[in-house]
Amino acid sequence: MTSVIGTSTRPAIAKKTPIAWLKKNLFSNWYNVIISVVLLFIIGRTVISTLDWAFNLAQWSVIPENLKLYMVGLFPVRQLWRIWTLLGLIAALAGLSWGAVARNAAQLFSPMVLGWLGQSPFSSSSSRRPCPIVSCFWAWL
Repeated sequence: MTSVIGTSTRPAIAKKTPIAWLKKNLFSNWYNVIISVVLLFIIGRTVISTLDWAFNLAQWSVIPENLKLYMVGLFPVRQLWRIWTLLGLIAALAGLSWGAVARNAAQLFSPMVLGWLGQSPFSSSSSRRPCPIVSCFWAWL
């Protein structure tokens, strides 16, 4: 018995044209043709209707006029610094977290760390209970 080690040949990659791919995947039999045509019609009508609304019917002038209302709601103007501070902190912590994960990805997903994360919700003592909710909005519960 003789075998040749290390001489493997890869199968030839058949290059398909887009038309051949469409025939094989979307138009291979009669029910695939019906499904493809119906879905193409629905998607086409949706795209055309959305573009018609966006360019002809939508009143975009309300967006710049109410931009502050969309972003922060009815939050007091004098207190907007709190939102910007919080947004800056979130962005900074997200960047630092991204860098830490990228640098330590091998250690972060080690079995020891994943095991600790998996058991940590169950390791709190049973004597610690959440505070009861006292509110007139929850009176019927």
